[in-house]
Amino acid sequence: MRKGSELPVLSLAAILLLSFSTHAAARDREFHAVMRHIESTYHARPNMRFLMWSIGMVVRVAHPEGVSRLRMAIFEHRNFSGIGDDRRFASVVEAALAEPRRRERPGPGWRLMVRSWSRRDNEQDYIYARARGKRLGLFIVSLEPDEAVVMELEANARALGKYLDDSR
Repeated sequence: MRKGSELPVLSLAAILLLSFSTHAAARDREFHAVMRHIESTYHARPNMRFLMWSIGMVVRVAHPEGVSRLRMAIFEHRNFSGIGDDRRFASVVEAALAEPRRRERPGPGWRLMVRSWSRRDNEQDYIYARARGKRLGLFIVSLEPDEAVVMELEANARALGKYLDDSR
């Protein structure tokens, strides 16, 4: 490559990266809202960020078991004491899943499938699902006294169902 011909290539790469990141940021609004709440309320940072990002990129390319999109954050070895007292957390998750114009309840298609709260173990779990044509979206949040997991995935509903049937 000639000296000086690197500028157009680098410019094109930067433009593509910026357009991809702004599109991804718009789609990840729900994920980031829940992440911000955990980070600010419990003063925790996710572990293995690069590894989780790498897994998400592999899923985008390889589509294992019909999964086309995966975002995940794991907060390990943190003190999440007071989770049981965080009654606001359910409203934070619902507000994150709401349409940008209507913040009072989950947006169209998002349905609460599982919500559990254990006083004894001080744990909270939420699973929301959304159907979009042939695609199924899942938004999963699990909070425990020493760790938290936030995961959002999108999969081909038929392929995911076949995988679940085969795993029995």
